[in-house]
Amino acid sequence: MSAQKNYKLTATELKKYKGNENIGDDEALQLAEELKDLSHLLYNAFMSQKKKQATISKLKSARYED
Repeated sequence: MSAQKNYKLTATELKKYKGNENIGDDEALQLAEELKDLSHLLYNAFMSQKKKQATISKLKSARYED
């Protein structure tokens, strides 16, 4: 796994985004953790869909080769 895949947004970085300037440290840490969880969920859903599409393509190819 590359370092990019393991990157976690810090509270300080999160507070730099518009609308987050005034949130507390604890809230920022919680939000950063929730964003990480959401990104994992979305990544897994995307990869699952990609695998399904690849399987469908393989099945279609095998069907037409017969």
